[in-house]
Amino acid sequence: MADPSSDENGTAGDEVNFLVDEYKILQDKIDKIGAFRVTIKGWAVTVAVAALAAISSGKGLSPTTTAIALTFLLGWFFWFEREQVHLGWKFNGRVRHIEIQIEKRRRAMGISVAFSSPNIARSLFGGKRRKDLIGQEFENRVLEKARIWVNDQFRLARKSDLLFYLTLSVATWIIVLINGSVQPSQPTAIHNTINVPTQLTKPQSIPVPSATPAEHSKGGGK
Repeated sequence: MADPSSDENGTAGDEVNFLVDEYKILQDKIDKIGAFRVTIKGWAVTVAVAALAAISSGKGLSPTTTAIALTFLLGWFFWFEREQVHLGWKFNGRVRHIEIQIEKRRRAMGISVAFSSPNIARSLFGGKRRKDLIGQEFENRVLEKARIWVNDQFRLARKSDLLFYLTLSVATWIIVLINGSVQPSQPTAIHNTINVPTQLTKPQSIPVPSATPAEHSKGGGK
C-alpha cells in the first residue's frame, strides 16, 4: 500500500518545480523590461539632441514647430516607458507571491527552511513604504477611490522617470526662447555698381551784356 504522505510530498515537489520554472520566466521578463527602459531613454536623448542641433542651426522646420514635435515625441516615449513600469510591477507582484508559495510548500514537505530562498523580490520591494501624494484618508468611498487612483498615477509617473522627459522638453523650449530673443544683425549690402545719370546736364551759357547807344557814338567819333 502506497504511503499517502509520499504522494503528498511528490505533489508538493511538482508544484515547487512548476513555481520555480515560472519564477525563472518572470525574472527574465523583468530583466528585459529594465533593458528596454534604458533603450527608450536612449531614443529620447538622441531625438532631443537632434532637435536642439536643428534649432540652433536654424535648418529644417521652424524652432517652435520642432519643439512642439519633440514634446509630443517625448510624451510618447514617456507613455511607452510607463507601460513597461506597469508591467514590471505586475511581474514583481507575481514573483513575490511565488516566493511565498515556494516557502510554504517546502515547509509542508517537512523541509526545514532556515533561510528564505528565493527571496529577491521580497528583499528589494517588500519592505519599502509607498510615498503617496495624498496621505489623508477619506471616509467617503468616492473620494477615497479618487485618492488611491491619484496616488497610483503619481507613483507610476515618478517611477517612470517623468522628470527626465520634462527636463529634455524644458531644455528645448529654453533654446527656442533664447534664439527668439536674440535677433541676428542684417549685414550691410555693398553694391559695386555705379549709377550713371541718364541725362547729362547741359552747360549754362553766360549772357554777355550788349553795348549801349552812347558807347556806339563814342566809338564812331574815334
